[in-house]
Amino acid sequence: MKNILIIGAGASGMICAIEASKNINNHITIIDKNSVLGKKLLITGNGKCNFTNLEFDKDNLGKYYNNTIVKDVFDRFDNIDLIKYFENLGILSYQFDRGNNKYIYPLTNKSKDVLNTFKRHLNKTNINILLNKKIIDIYFNKKFIVKTLDENIFEFDYVVLATGGLSGFVDDEPKNTHYFSDKLNLKLIKPLSGLCALKSDDFLISGIKSFRSFCKISLFINDEIKKTESGEIQFNNHYLSGIPIFQVSSIAARALDMNKNVSVSIDFLDMSYNTNKNSKEFLLSKINKLADYTVYNFLLGIVNEQLIYKYIKILNINNEKTIKNLNSVELEKLINLLLNYRLKILGTQTFKDAQITLGGIDVSEINIKNFMSKKIKNLFLVGEMLDIDGICGGYNLQFAFSSGYLCGNFLRND
Repeated sequence: MKNILIIGAGASGMICAIEASKNINNHITIIDKNSVLGKKLLITGNGKCNFTNLEFDKDNLGKYYNNTIVKDVFDRFDNIDLIKYFENLGILSYQFDRGNNKYIYPLTNKSKDVLNTFKRHLNKTNINILLNKKIIDIYFNKKFIVKTLDENIFEFDYVVLATGGLSGFVDDEPKNTHYFSDKLNLKLIKPLSGLCALKSDDFLISGIKSFRSFCKISLFINDEIKKTESGEIQFNNHYLSGIPIFQVSSIAARALDMNKNVSVSIDFLDMSYNTNKNSKEFLLSKINKLADYTVYNFLLGIVNEQLIYKYIKILNINNEKTIKNLNSVELEKLINLLLNYRLKILGTQTFKDAQITLGGIDVSEINIKNFMSKKIKNLFLVGEMLDIDGICGGYNLQFAFSSGYLCGNFLRND
């Protein structure tokens, strides 16, 4: 009999337990410091659980993940395998297309239903679930010795670390404690906030009330363009967010951590949805047609009213000045405000508000075939606690489920 501990009851931990439990000789204990299973799973996809994406080129994984080592993982358990796995659990799904993405959601559109299905499959005699248990010490001496805050001491033959990242993290607990990196001599890549809003003190967004607008944004690192995205941007006091911002935020966070200059340019007239139009050509045609309009009235149908007052201050003109009365410098400045407004980025949101965590345990520490530590036999590491992160759209959940499944499958058959 294998006595297995899984630390963490998130996506990777739960699927790992389900797979490992298919060997009835395995005795599995799940310990989680939270009071409920799958706490983060409940809020994924705005509560609808976007668990994978069909826009998935395994030969070009750099588009989706920071580490192409995941190709080996997805060659053995990919998005199609996960959809079929969910079906076998009883969870049907549907595809929702937006832009280049093909999001996959459960048919019921509820993360809660996915979690309840997992709970049902975890309800086995060889799985013991302990919630509200915080582990304060762990070490290896022929067996794994684990101590919890309430002073319970356990012994296990195998341990799976599935603690996840630091997103939603509000404690003052040291980061290496969360990852057990000091206790188990694991190499920890500095954790950073990922898939999160970007912070700026630029005049344009300082003091404004939240609003959304369809824009194209480009991320610059040291004045070199790194990535461009289009979609709905949320503007809030000192922060930019929304899916396009999330898709560039991980690049921005790593660059900021290296003290590089980070900025975002905004095209408020993004014409990418209409390939027959160019933003500048479209804007110039409007300027010609509406030359008798005041600048205020001209902008009223283009950008949020809060920005209009900001633009007028930047242009240093009177509210009643008409488009045709702008001099060439003012006109060019107005065009740039609308098509190429550049904001300096100062930082990201904290872990508390981030969707994922960048960094984590260095993947060079594990054997990617079964996720076992190269340093400590029978220690496994899966999911978001590893230094692997993906873009927004179900890619991070896919890796969590894939790694948990493959680890659990190994424990089932080993």
